Amino acid sequence: MKKQLIYTIIAVIGIAIVTVGGTYAFFMFTTRGATPINTNSPNFEISYVGGGSSFEGNIDLVNNKDDGYKKTLTIKTINNSVGAKLNLYLTIDSISSNMAIPAFKWEIYGYNSNNQQVYSNSNNFSGLTTGAVINLVNYDYTLTSDATTFDIYLWLDINGVDNNVLGGTFRGHIDARTEQFTGILKQ
Repeated sequence: MKKQLIYTIIAVIGIAIVTVGGTYAFFMFTTRGATPINTNSPNFEISYVGGGSSFEGNIDLVNNKDDGYKKTLTIKTINNSVGAKLNLYLTIDSISSNMAIPAFKWEIYGYNSNNQQVYSNSNNFSGLTTGAVINLVNYDYTLTSDATTFDIYLWLDINGVDNNVLGGTFRGHIDARTEQFTGILKQ
């Protein structure tokens, strides 16, 4: 009787581990390559062009953002959804201390479907550490069903660094949230 109880407990624990592990593996994935990746929620739709939401790879010393690392995504509300304010943010998964400097910069530009610039923001990684969250768009942009394309640039300004950046590492990913509203209060 005691042996049977022990075997039953071991079997239940084994089934729980397989179930949790299988569920976790099903919901976690990594994207690579140049295929657009679409992510949908009940409120908005994001399409990452040129891969997923992760920033990883070499960041070379360059003179301007156009020669740096670029990530493009398109975001809009689902048709017939109420308006929403966008929060688009970059989470730093890891950053070495020699990369947390003013010369390591980010810039974001948003363009509407007519290719007119409708948003911009910029800053640097000075003093930031692993786990920090950078608000690229901080609820100050209103999403509609008309898609907005955001170009996000990371670059290491050759004019502001020395040999201390050699061997530096950075890895991060982009997340988005929306806050729905049903009207705009005019003052």
